[in-house]
Amino acid sequence: MSVFGISGGTGSRHGRISNGQAVLILMGVVLSVTVFILPGPPALLAGSDAYWGPALATIPSIPMIALYVLLARRFGMAGPYEYLPRLLGRPLGKAVSALYVVFFLIIAASVTQTLAIVLGSIVMPLTPLPVFAAVAVLTAAYVAYLGIETFGRLAQLMMPLLLAVLVFITLALLPELDFDNMLPILRHGLMPSVRAAVIPSAVRSEAALALAFLLPAMRSPGRAFRVGVLATSVLGLLLVINAVTILGLVSAGEAARLTLPALVAARHVRLGRGIENIEILVIVPWLMALTMKVALYVFFAAAGIARTLDAPSRRPAVLPAAVLAGVLGGWMFPSARILTEYITDVWPGYAVTMNLLVPAVLLTLSVALGRKGCPPGAGQPGGDER
Repeated sequence: MSVFGISGGTGSRHGRISNGQAVLILMGVVLSVTVFILPGPPALLAGSDAYWGPALATIPSIPMIALYVLLARRFGMAGPYEYLPRLLGRPLGKAVSALYVVFFLIIAASVTQTLAIVLGSIVMPLTPLPVFAAVAVLTAAYVAYLGIETFGRLAQLMMPLLLAVLVFITLALLPELDFDNMLPILRHGLMPSVRAAVIPSAVRSEAALALAFLLPAMRSPGRAFRVGVLATSVLGLLLVINAVTILGLVSAGEAARLTLPALVAARHVRLGRGIENIEILVIVPWLMALTMKVALYVFFAAAGIARTLDAPSRRPAVLPAAVLAGVLGGWMFPSARILTEYITDVWPGYAVTMNLLVPAVLLTLSVALGRKGCPPGAGQPGGDER
């Protein structure tokens, strides 16, 4: 079988990921960003009630997952690149596929620049940002070239480590947390918390998007909805705990000003005399998660380029897609301020359009036009899935 209807190479092994690996990949896609920027932006809007933001963001995530899964079910559990030409016709289907490619490249560009800015400010401040971006892009390209099975294995290695570090920091800080910082609950009513959920919802919507494109590679695609709901539910719980930890450690006003709240929390952990500065335990799995996210979207973009150009393999498109993501990152987000403004002001609109409105329109058209069924070539032997 071929993922996205194209071959990943010339081998005969059929690359697949388990449903458990899919859950971990989806969690990594979201946690790599949200756990380190929240509750900053929501705290500006909701103050001490900022922890309601990630909780409420779970609600719109589930309909987005349902839309993509319902679409896939109408087309034999195929991915968007496969069913778009059947649903919209070949020219328009390829145009929408190209739109997804651009969307993936923009996400990869923003994450690449995030990685470069953080490394440049924390690890080696005298090193030019393009150096970090180049290393991230080349690493991501290599991971994407290896194929879908690599993401499953990387998620199994990375996510338990990241989750263990986050749980450890939370438990270590419990004696220092002042839960009075979050009282009274809903001081200004529910609406500030609803507004504070916009940014977490935008980032969380990426789980639905990633699931739609991972679905053809899952061993049990019929359980995709369960996978998505499980991932987004666990994410909601983890992000609420993370927000409560930060708000218990510092005031809401200070939390709103912090650039990387999770690193600040790690710096407060003390493991006895002389054991301090354990933030390296956070940075390592976080950088792995960011790199995996860049690689995943480069993989999706390369697959879309190959599908649009009717190429037999996505692999020749991997390196150009990765380099383009790196160049876009430096051009679109040259500074941390511009990147932050993009995440808070622009990204929510993009996310709602691509992850809610577009699949809703596609599903409506599919039902209205009566178009469904397994697209030609989907589910047929076509080379290595990697």
